[in-house]
Amino acid sequence: MSTTFKTHRALAAAVFFALFAAAAFASGEPENVAVIAEFLKASPLSEAEQRGVLDAVKSFPKQNEWVMFGDGNVYSMVLRPISRDSRKNVQVKLEELARNAAALRVRYLLYLKASPPERRSAYKNEDALASALAAWDEENEKKLVLRSSATNSSGKWAFSIAVAPDDAFGDLSHRIEAAEARALDLAYCGIIYPRAKAMYGEKRYEDALIFYRELHKLRWARPDSYLEAADCFLKTGLAADARKLVTETINELGGEMDSVLMEFAGDLLFDMGDEDAAVAAYNAAKAKMKGEP
Repeated sequence: MSTTFKTHRALAAAVFFALFAAAAFASGEPENVAVIAEFLKASPLSEAEQRGVLDAVKSFPKQNEWVMFGDGNVYSMVLRPISRDSRKNVQVKLEELARNAAALRVRYLLYLKASPPERRSAYKNEDALASALAAWDEENEKKLVLRSSATNSSGKWAFSIAVAPDDAFGDLSHRIEAAEARALDLAYCGIIYPRAKAMYGEKRYEDALIFYRELHKLRWARPDSYLEAADCFLKTGLAADARKLVTETINELGGEMDSVLMEFAGDLLFDMGDEDAAVAAYNAAKAKMKGEP
């Protein structure tokens, strides 16, 4: 067999699983190898690649995530169980969701391979980052050599595989560190903001603040998100943090705020007991309603 897969050897397995053991988990399903073989047979991989990948999977049969290297390529694979439902329309949706989840996960694993540790720590939510990467790569026309997702014949498993040249990651790593990284930041913020907003609407203020803090760290230019975060601070007894964030938002993003947001800022300042700052915000809101700069 011409293809040599590093994960098939014990030494290389240590290299691979040093990065990804934390992400992978045991499925406990003895059928994993047979399921993977079924998927690979229907995939566009060559017979040599299929044998190499399957040999690597056999070395770690209880895993459901693999990243392996061979013949200048990196292979990322994810196997996901599918929930069962007697309603056909619901089952179709469950299968679609499992395929999509697997497809996002393979991209996330490739990102881990390409990015330096300090960059990885910039994003706290893995599935949000996976979704952001999908949007970011599509926007920048980053094409993988192969991307495939499917459901097996029993309907119990979803599978996704992505293959890319190993040397492509030098370019990807450079892009992540260069100006394009900001586009990835914005895509990520666009994914997590609706989650923060939903928690805020449900009055889960401490949970919402987890996401709002990330938005602030990544300097997302959405003043409404910061005012909502300030309200969360206020509702959880952190008035000093709330005041600081409202003031910062007005000073730095006041030009982006409409009259409604400026009035909201005034309400927050008033609730904090800062009547002078509240009046200033209300006056600014009135000016914006009149179309004044």
